[in-house]
Amino acid sequence: MRALSSNPHWTESEIPGLQIDHEAETVHWYKGRSVLYNKLRLIGMANTTDWRIDPVSSYDRPSKFSRLPGLSAEKSMFRRKTAVEFYSHRTRLFRILWPVTHYVVTNLAVTIGYVFFHFLNKTTVVGKGNVPRRPNTLLLSNHQSMIDSFLIGLCAYYPASITRPSLMPWNPAAEENFYRNSVLAWFSDNWKCIPIKRGRKDPEAISRMAEGLKTSPLTLFPEGTRSRTGDIGDGRAGTGFLILETWPTVVPVCIEGMDKVLPVGSVFPRFFKTIYVRYGRPLDLSEFKGEEKNKEISRTLVEKVMEAIRSLRNEIEEMKAARERAFKNGILKGKRFVARPS
Repeated sequence: MRALSSNPHWTESEIPGLQIDHEAETVHWYKGRSVLYNKLRLIGMANTTDWRIDPVSSYDRPSKFSRLPGLSAEKSMFRRKTAVEFYSHRTRLFRILWPVTHYVVTNLAVTIGYVFFHFLNKTTVVGKGNVPRRPNTLLLSNHQSMIDSFLIGLCAYYPASITRPSLMPWNPAAEENFYRNSVLAWFSDNWKCIPIKRGRKDPEAISRMAEGLKTSPLTLFPEGTRSRTGDIGDGRAGTGFLILETWPTVVPVCIEGMDKVLPVGSVFPRFFKTIYVRYGRPLDLSEFKGEEKNKEISRTLVEKVMEAIRSLRNEIEEMKAARERAFKNGILKGKRFVARPS
């Protein structure tokens, strides 16, 4: 008898209310057989004909469920809903209309974003010409806020994305933040987000990002999480594995000031802040070609990327110092400071 948990894309704990008794080969499900089949079909696990379905009417009958081995309290049937329950919007109609809804949502959002970043805040963009306008382009940046990828994609490709919507990058996004309800999940899918299980190993994430790179650029944060101090941390090996798997054009990016626009823990962004976006020249990573795809090589590769990002950070600091000197000497006097592109 094939166990339900044999599917590597799915674990028992991902559907609240579902309890599996492997010894009795019984599935206990509190909403009934048809709902269970629909849930499993969404995650590619519809072959359950060899299991007995034992519906339970409500949460008022916990005695029907036995705690599965290895499941902690937060993974029991009484925990909050997970992102899997909010993928139900991915119907056939959604997939058919996605090119249209994606185009409308993306270009409306980036137009509003352009006003926000360039008029309600002061954004200086340097090195935009270093970013190729083609698929298999990987933008690697430091991470300061939840909307960093929005800024990076907008500054690199808008307004060209109006006529070429495929230019807007794919954006890996934590399920806990961007797929926590059906409305956010719908917008995230239309914004080309790739759901990632934050803080847990997600082997399929690299495969999903590799598929995305075939059609569009992709924005990724090697640190894996937002900086709480403003410093640029160490990169994670997963980014190196993605590069070794796909060999994209790697463009280092450094942003500064986004931690003031949307600090960690804040919900609403702030206005009239100064933001810097610096795109570096594509990196030459040919020295890693032919190397074995292992964790050590991946970490070495990522460290080279992080060094490039830190170098861009130093350039931003020099620009900030030059701006301050110009204001102090009365050179600008309210005029917009324009950095020399490179």
